[in-house]
Amino acid sequence: MKTIFSKFKILIDFVSKNLERVKTIGSILLLVLFLLSLGGNGCQRNKAVQLAKRFVELDFKNLLLQKDLSISDSINIVNRFEIDSLGKEVIFWKNKAIVLEDSESTIRHDLQALKDSLLNIPSDTSYAFLQRAYPYPGEYKYPFNEPQVKNIHLDYLENNELWLLNENLMSQVDNCKSILAIQDEIVLKQSSEAISFSKQKSTYKEIIKNNEEEKELLRDQRDNAEGKTTIWKVLTGIATVVALVIAL
Repeated sequence: MKTIFSKFKILIDFVSKNLERVKTIGSILLLVLFLLSLGGNGCQRNKAVQLAKRFVELDFKNLLLQKDLSISDSINIVNRFEIDSLGKEVIFWKNKAIVLEDSESTIRHDLQALKDSLLNIPSDTSYAFLQRAYPYPGEYKYPFNEPQVKNIHLDYLENNELWLLNENLMSQVDNCKSILAIQDEIVLKQSSEAISFSKQKSTYKEIIKNNEEEKELLRDQRDNAEGKTTIWKVLTGIATVVALVIAL
């Protein structure tokens, strides 16, 4: 304790003996502090302008990104509506395919029934039927045996059913083509939708990145402000002491 008082006494003696020099140094120090204050304010203004400029840039970027997201959402809604509509069309054509398959089964059953029914019909009955089916006033030059007569009879009866079967199968082929075409369109729209969602994901990431940068800039600005406040408190204290010394 005595040592501290003795050193303090030495300091007071030194200041008393060199008061003019201390005042001069103090004046210079105050001038330096004033210039630092002016320079600091100028730098601070420049940083504030740069910070505001960066905030405007980030906000403008996010505004454009949000606009892109809005447009993309609208396109996705229309795309999803079209996919759902196409899906309903596929269901319609698949239901029609079931009807056509049932019709084919009925036609094939009728064809088999025709073949079975002719087994129990006498050849004379088949011959009489063919005379009515193919009326001819002239002389019959070509004789046919019983199996041939029955087969000709069967061919005549099958002709209509086979025509119906052929028409049914062609309809099934066209139906399958329609289903495939619609499903291909659905796949393309789903691929487009997936690409859109991927782009939206990247857009959201960029927006988050910009927001994080804004937060980081605000944190840095706050820390710098707190640090400068502490420094200026110290400098203000020094300036006060120097001013008191000069005032002696």
